Amino acid sequence: MLLRSAALAFLLCGASELYAAEGAGGGSLDFLWKVVNVAVLLYILYRFGRKPVSDGLQASAESAKRSLEEAREAERKVSAQLDEMKQKLQGLEQETAAMVAQAKQDAEVEKIRMIEEGRAEVQRMTEHAKLVINQEYRKAEQELKEWVANETIWQAEARISEQMNEQQQAQLVQGYLKQLGEAKETA
Repeated sequence: MLLRSAALAFLLCGASELYAAEGAGGGSLDFLWKVVNVAVLLYILYRFGRKPVSDGLQASAESAKRSLEEAREAERKVSAQLDEMKQKLQGLEQETAAMVAQAKQDAEVEKIRMIEEGRAEVQRMTEHAKLVINQEYRKAEQELKEWVANETIWQAEARISEQMNEQQQAQLVQGYLKQLGEAKETA
């Protein structure tokens, strides 16, 4: 293939040289030596350059093939990592949803517990208030009884002192002393 391309280039270059030489009026032998020189040069290039050029092209092709395979392998790894990340993300989304649901459930349980504690506290406070009210009621009732008794005694004393004169008081004292004396004799 390389040889054919070189021959075609030679013919094209040679045809233009022949045309130019004929126009100048001579020198066709000169042209023939130039053609021979070019042919020899192409043969030497072909003979000694074919293997290194072929090896270089083959090495370049193999390098490109290796690079392509490495790129495909890297693409597969990246794709696998992407799939893994997607799965992890999906797992995290599910875990987050589960955590939110658990938090809502815990909050509901805590709310119910707090409501029950509040009710129990209200019940305890109500019972305590009733107990305090009953104690205050009994205390007020006792104070009222004492006041009524004292007031009754005071009013009775006032009536008795208004109705009783000195002679009645003396008789009352004599009767009381007599009773004491009789009680002493019997004892």
